[in-house]
Amino acid sequence: FKKIGDLRSAIKRGNYVAAILSTGIAAEMYERTKKGLVEVSPVSLDGIYVVANGYNKNDFRLSYLVKKNVVCMDKNSTADQVWQKVMTDGQQSISSVKMKYVNSYEASAKPFASWAALVICTEPYASRLTKLSEVFKILDLAELYRENGHGQVPTDVLVVSKKMAKYRTNDVRVMKNEYETALSAVGKTKANLVFYNHSNRGIQ
Repeated sequence: FKKIGDLRSAIKRGNYVAAILSTGIAAEMYERTKKGLVEVSPVSLDGIYVVANGYNKNDFRLSYLVKKNVVCMDKNSTADQVWQKVMTDGQQSISSVKMKYVNSYEASAKPFASWAALVICTEPYASRLTKLSEVFKILDLAELYRENGHGQVPTDVLVVSKKMAKYRTNDVRVMKNEYETALSAVGKTKANLVFYNHSNRGIQ
């Protein structure tokens, strides 16, 4: 799905058996579908950054986000929830940050046509943005989240429909086990499995 609205509609209609979603979107869909989906396993961990140009990448503090215009990939996404939690932990004002939410790589790259742009996103978008001229990862939000005692961030999770979890339990178990076996075989602890455009990860 390229548009998150299409994803929400498909899940609400029940037109899926399994999907990989950001944890924030999975939580939202859990409520919207009246607990109609079940989380099976984390797919990827951490990888949430503030990406910017025009700032000293070796001296950027969380407080620098205050009163700034900041772009974030998807409202209620994992990145959106983590930056807010980190700001709250650091006693920084969330409401003072002027947020704009986008839902594509192209839209997240547009701010870098100007100087001193700030974008909050997960991998692989963060690394992709750094290929633009003078654009760097300047703050690891997942690292700050861990330092504040919250542990690693499951940025993407594998979910299945509640009906599948109930009536096809063995299939779900096999899916999870084979998925983990495949990752172990290639020495991976994180996945790049492509199901949804903004979780652009797959077994490589």
